[in-house]
Amino acid sequence: MLNISIGEIQRNTAILSNLTEPLAVFDRRKNKQVAIIYPVQSQAKTPSIVEELAGKYKHFIKINLNDEELDEAIRKSSEEAAVERYQRYLQQCEEDDKKI
Repeated sequence: MLNISIGEIQRNTAILSNLTEPLAVFDRRKNKQVAIIYPVQSQAKTPSIVEELAGKYKHFIKINLNDEELDEAIRKSSEEAAVERYQRYLQQCEEDDKKI
């Protein structure tokens, strides 16, 4: 069962139209459960669009990585992102020093 606050439903009503499992609505101020919303039976049995597209386009994606290769790819991408962030930080510090 999913939990959601009243405010989230007010901001995004599409949550209710795409409901596939019961939803418990909570009032955050009072910290109480206000309602339980159940999906319409016809909607509950239909798969989501994500599941349909994942099956439809599965043959386009060919990734054969074992655990070590995947860990290495994640590590490399994390390092590259960190280096990029650090370089931007250094550039900003240099620009700030020039202003002074």
